[in-house]
Amino acid sequence: MWVIDADLKTTYVNEKLSEMLGYRREEMIGRSGMDFVDTKYKAYSELRVEKKRQGIDEVHENKLVRKDGTSFWVLANSKPIFDKDGRFCRCSGNAH
Repeated sequence: MWVIDADLKTTYVNEKLSEMLGYRREEMIGRSGMDFVDTKYKAYSELRVEKKRQGIDEVHENKLVRKDGTSFWVLANSKPIFDKDGRFCRCSGNAH
């Protein structure tokens, strides 16, 4: 489980995902989710976030980078979350 806010900052990450990426959870909190995306896939990831801002749930593949620099593919299931006024405030997702 990974939660990012409207500014793409990591607000929560579970132990499993932090282990997959080779970070302690505390190292990930506050950092942009884009910090963990392979540079070749950042534009793709930004498009996925824009879809979340539009209210679109989706399942998609993405390539993430571990702390040691190695990369790996994940299948991500992400969901946008809106505040009481209908503004995008965060996104939560699971990676497999």
